[in-house]
Amino acid sequence: MTNYFNLKISFLIAENQIAKSGDRKYYVQIIDSKNNILGEKATIAMGESDQTLTYSFITTVKYENKSVQVNEELAGSDFQAGTYFVNIFSPNGENVSKT
Repeated sequence: MTNYFNLKISFLIAENQIAKSGDRKYYVQIIDSKNNILGEKATIAMGESDQTLTYSFITTVKYENKSVQVNEELAGSDFQAGTYFVNIFSPNGENVSKT
C-alpha cells in the first residue's frame, strides 16, 4: 500500500528597501537522508559557469520590499524517516538559504 504525504517547506524573504520589487523565482532543492533529490529532479544551467542545478521545484514570489513568508508543499509517497535538507537558490545560482 502506498501512502501519500506532503512535505511542507517554509522560508522567509526579508524586507529590503533597496531591492527591486516584482516577481522573484527561487529554485528549491530537497535532499533526503540517502542524498536523493526529491520532486521534479529537473536540471538547469546556473549563472555564467558550466555548473548545473538539479532542483525539486520552482516557486515564484511577488516581492514588494516587505518581508514575505513563502509556504510550499512537495507531494510524494513513502517518505523515509530521517533528516531532509532544503536548499533555496536564486536564478543566478546563489544559495540564499539552507537548512
